[in-house]
Amino acid sequence: MKLTDLQQKILKTLARFDTLNRPLTLLELLSFLDLNSSTEELLREISNPPLNKLIEHTDGYYYLARRTSLIALKNQRYKIYSKKIKIAQRASFFLKFFPWIRGIAVYSSLSFKNCRDESDIDLFFVTAPNRVWSARFFVNATLKLMRLRPSERVTKDRLCPSYFADKNHLNLSVANHVNDYYYYYFGPASFIFLYETSEIRKKFALANNWVGDILPNHRQPEFTSTISREGKIKSLVEKILSLLSEKKLQRLQLRILPTKYLKSCDGKKVILSDGIIKLHNNDKRENLNLLFEEKIREVIHA
Repeated sequence: MKLTDLQQKILKTLARFDTLNRPLTLLELLSFLDLNSSTEELLREISNPPLNKLIEHTDGYYYLARRTSLIALKNQRYKIYSKKIKIAQRASFFLKFFPWIRGIAVYSSLSFKNCRDESDIDLFFVTAPNRVWSARFFVNATLKLMRLRPSERVTKDRLCPSYFADKNHLNLSVANHVNDYYYYYFGPASFIFLYETSEIRKKFALANNWVGDILPNHRQPEFTSTISREGKIKSLVEKILSLLSEKKLQRLQLRILPTKYLKSCDGKKVILSDGIIKLHNNDKRENLNLLFEEKIREVIHA
C-alpha cells in the first residue's frame, strides 16, 4: 500500500493510540501528529482513499477501522476520569498550601481521560528552587499519615506524588528514550495543571518547548486551574522551615526509599537528582513503544 508521508503519520498516530484503546478527536489527532499539518488537510486525507477504508469515525472520534468498540470504552473511561479529576482538584486545593509547592498537575492516563477504575492518581509537583526534596518530604509524610497514598493492596483513587521538579529544572526531556512516543504523548505534553503560581505555566511551557519540535501542532490541554500568589502565611512558614537542610532531608528520604527505586535509578524511569524526582520503577514505556511499532507494521503493511 503506497501512502504519502502525511497519510502514514495519520495512521501511525491512530495505531499508537489504538494500542492504548483510545480514539482521538480531530484536534487531538492534529495535536499528536508528528508532522506539521492542519485540520483541513487531515479531514481531506481521512475522507479520501485509501484512508477512508482504514479509518472510521463516530461522534467526532476517529479510530482504526472495525474498532467501533473504542467509543463505548472511551465513554466509560471518561466517567471514571470525571470522578478522579474531582478528587485530584480537592487534593490540590489542600496541597497547594504546603511549603515550597508552586504548581500541581495530573499526568499519565488521567490527564488523557483514559484511566481505569482501579487506577491511582499520578501527581506532578513544581517546587521552589533547591527545595524539591523538602517539598516531597512534607507531601509524602502527610499523605501517608492520612492513608491517601497507594499501597500494594489498594490503588483506586489514591494520590501518587511520583514526580517532582523545582522551577529551575522544568525541562523534562531528560526522561526521554529514543523514539519515546509514549512519553511524548503522556509526558509534559499532556500535563493538566490544577494549581500554579502566575509564572509557572509559562515557565513550564518554555522549558518543554522541545515537545513542539516533535509534535509541531501540539496544544497543551486546557483546564481552569487555580492561579494565586504566595500568601504571607505560607511565605512565613517557608522562612521558618528554611532552617531545615535540603541535603539532610534528601539523605533521609534516600535512606528509607524502597530498594526497588534505588536499583531502577537510570535517569529515565527513576530520577533521584537535586532538581527532579521521578519514581516509576514499573515504567512500561519500552514495552509500549514496542507494541506501538508492532501495531504500526500491522496497519501500514496490511
